[in-house]
Amino acid sequence: MAKILVVDDNEDWRALVAHWVESAGHQAIQAPNGQVGLRECFSQHPDLLLMDVAMPVMDGWELLERVREMSETPIILLSGMVKEAEKVRGLSGGADDYVGKSIGKAELLARIDANLRRAVRPGFEPEYRDAGLVVDFRTHKVSVQGEKVELSPIEYRLLSALVRSAGAVRTAEELLDEAWEDGTGGPANVRVYVSFLRKKLAVGTGPHPVIETVRSFGYRYAAPEAATV
Repeated sequence: MAKILVVDDNEDWRALVAHWVESAGHQAIQAPNGQVGLRECFSQHPDLLLMDVAMPVMDGWELLERVREMSETPIILLSGMVKEAEKVRGLSGGADDYVGKSIGKAELLARIDANLRRAVRPGFEPEYRDAGLVVDFRTHKVSVQGEKVELSPIEYRLLSALVRSAGAVRTAEELLDEAWEDGTGGPANVRVYVSFLRKKLAVGTGPHPVIETVRSFGYRYAAPEAATV
């Protein structure tokens, strides 16, 4: 069962989509506009967003941008505007899918399932855990020794890239590709954000995560029990 957030100012349409989602065994959360939708994203940590484009208070374009600043949660745009330019704008802005509101129940549920499958990359567990660190890849929550650690989107993606290949050396170029969405920047960007991560992960006096610099090669995440002083 996945947690699906449905954001649309049309109450009837929103209720219908929520009903379809629940009929497939998922949990549906409803929001009448982008502002409420953003608040629900922070509090509920949905597995997928279904959202309209044209909404009052905060439209779908702004909501898409705001969500992408903090999360890689799959987003399907459901809109009455199905022109190619609108689709390109949505997909280029970070949406995973863009469909018209004429879509039927069966196709929508199939698209939801497909996007949920892609959200969990093959070969990776939904959580990383060692003696000091826990990273939940579904909710994007990070904790050290049970204490929650607040990370920026780049810091979170950088840490995820390192722990998913714990013990292996990752080059700055590889980390740029994975942590910076547009791939811009250079080794200096990685060096700066690694220093940010080290400070934020140094919580308490017990075992804590260690990001090692491997001179002339890159960086390596060493689990606490394997870390060297």
